[in-house]
Amino acid sequence: MSRDGAARNAVARALPHPLYFSSFKPHIDALRQQYPRELESLDVRGNQNAVRMVACAQSESAFEYTNAKGARTGAFTEALLEVLQEIGDVAISWRVLAQAVRERVLRTFPSQRPDVEGPQHRRLFSLDEDARGIVPVTTTPTGVQLAAGRLHGVSVGDIYGVMPVGATSFDDKTAVALVSVTATSGSSSDANVTRWLNGNSAIPGQAIAVPREIAATRRAIKLEVPEEHRAMIERAIVDTRTLRPAVEQTDRPLVTLRLASGKLTIEDERGALFPPAAYPGELEGTVGNLKGIGVAQGLRELEGEYGVSAQREVTIELGIVDDGKLRVLPERGASLGLGDRICIRVKSRAMRTLYAHVFNVGVRGTVSRLTSFAAAGVPLNPGDELILGQNFGTGALEGLQLFWPEGLPIDSFPRIDEAVVIVTSAPADLGGLETQAFLARTRGAGTQLAALLGQLHTGQTRDMGNKAAPEQYLVKRLSYFLHPRIGSIGGIDFAVDENPQLRASARTARAWTGGSDPAGEPGSGAASGAIAIRLSEFVADKNAALSSPDIRIDALVCTRSETAADVRRATTLRFKSIKDGRPSLDSAVLWLGRVHDFVDVYLWVSPDKDRSLDLAELFQQPAVSHEVQDALTALRITPTTITAPWITAVGASAVLARAAYQRLRKAIAEVTGLYRTSFLASERFGVGRHPVEGLHPTRDFSFSLAIDAASTEQLKRGQ
Repeated sequence: MSRDGAARNAVARALPHPLYFSSFKPHIDALRQQYPRELESLDVRGNQNAVRMVACAQSESAFEYTNAKGARTGAFTEALLEVLQEIGDVAISWRVLAQAVRERVLRTFPSQRPDVEGPQHRRLFSLDEDARGIVPVTTTPTGVQLAAGRLHGVSVGDIYGVMPVGATSFDDKTAVALVSVTATSGSSSDANVTRWLNGNSAIPGQAIAVPREIAATRRAIKLEVPEEHRAMIERAIVDTRTLRPAVEQTDRPLVTLRLASGKLTIEDERGALFPPAAYPGELEGTVGNLKGIGVAQGLRELEGEYGVSAQREVTIELGIVDDGKLRVLPERGASLGLGDRICIRVKSRAMRTLYAHVFNVGVRGTVSRLTSFAAAGVPLNPGDELILGQNFGTGALEGLQLFWPEGLPIDSFPRIDEAVVIVTSAPADLGGLETQAFLARTRGAGTQLAALLGQLHTGQTRDMGNKAAPEQYLVKRLSYFLHPRIGSIGGIDFAVDENPQLRASARTARAWTGGSDPAGEPGSGAASGAIAIRLSEFVADKNAALSSPDIRIDALVCTRSETAADVRRATTLRFKSIKDGRPSLDSAVLWLGRVHDFVDVYLWVSPDKDRSLDLAELFQQPAVSHEVQDALTALRITPTTITAPWITAVGASAVLARAAYQRLRKAIAEVTGLYRTSFLASERFGVGRHPVEGLHPTRDFSFSLAIDAASTEQLKRGQ
């Protein structure tokens, strides 16, 4: 989820709540019986002889949204059809196609990265391999034309060497000419001869062109400025050599540069990224910030394997520190607060020495190096590992602190924060990738990768000459949604988890855009209601390894409300001799009251040995903390927030859940997360039985919840 997606009424292509099956084993057994040899021979990575295009990675979401034409479409499907229509019958590889599709999707949904699997260098719908980088060249009345364009990554200013038919690389001794690209379309480019070589004066038939120098990709910036200032601002944009003004109707710009009342602002669809800057005095610094955003986007688009294998040679993990231990998070999509502390682990499984570089791409797109202590990369011999966030002296996991940028409102939306891990096969100084200082950088020094990354800054061409042993590398992105809440969010496991990434209560566009539900959002309904939530069944397994026959169940229910006292309810249920049968649940009411926009439910189970305080009392011991007070405030509805976006409330609910867990764990040694779920107003706040049939099974317990609509009379009686 992201607000730029919500502004387009985007919906993740996923079930809002999981479907439960007792086992897939009967299905697998039936397949094994029907296809005994075939099933066992399948590669778990997929068919390595077949090309597959995927809309997103396994831990990401693929989005469906309302496009500029007002039509509902999948972001990946739309981009794929656009590219296929643009190339027509031109022969390109699946790799080139995937790159063009990926760039389009990433500009709209930065948390969705399409990819291609299998033999990606094949040409579309063919078994023929694409000659990598080599393209046909023909003579035209005004110059020459290359059979490659923007979709192939060709840019104005690229230099190609023309070779006679049969050549497979550039050779100074037999080269025909050097040509410079002057204009590009989707699948072809116009070029002019800049120098004839070896006595040639004409392009021979069936000649080919080999890239010699590659110009930087110019990324589009939308300008909303008065006409009298447009020329000056456009000139400053073009002079960067990495940016250009966006072309209406065809471009998907990175951000918008706005000039109003003498102030420059850089905005995306979630709002301003930087505080306003004075014009014209701070135009240069503002353009520098735009360049930094372009660098971050280029780094995102570079993700992939280039000779270093993620499957065979390296393990890369993102995690948070929980009670001094590393808790691994998914590669994409987790939700974290400013109180969480992250770790990044890179472990070598290779038979050669590799070098690890780790960067942070902040919520503003600022790139900073986290491994600055190792200028050429942290060397990893076979079996070595690097853990950023570990105290190198004591070995203790302390984690890296998360920050919200100065000047970006703290009551703003959660934004994507990223760690980018680059693993190289040789030492390489990649410090030039950082964007804080906007220092001038020279080209031509260091490795090919350093030149490629440096080009994101300078916009100068980079040499593509023959290299005897080019370095190999891997680029991996690890991203999460950073909520501007001062407390911790991550670090709780639940046996039954229907909201594992803490974003279920943000599935509606209203959370990000405010107002009423947009037309077309499934199940749009009244934002408020009154419900009763109760534990309807609870059974302990007779073989459960319980340290006490007496147990307690602690529940936290959160919603939005006009009064601070009604945004949450903490309940503790105590049962004696639970192994003797099902306890009586006559008074197992977890919530009775009004709810607004969403309701989050959290359950924990623990042995009830020493009659420790109820959860409601634990929240008051000691006095309410600053982070809890911040969360309670974010859940409040005020006259100014009733129709405003309420995504901040989602993070606030998660902060309260983490605070409840920490207090329980401090008071009781054995605390187990039992259940977490979330329901929206459009789902009638979950009215019904959960699960619909049977019970939620865990290792030691089985249970179900019942949610009923509550009447005014019930609210008055409190039952």
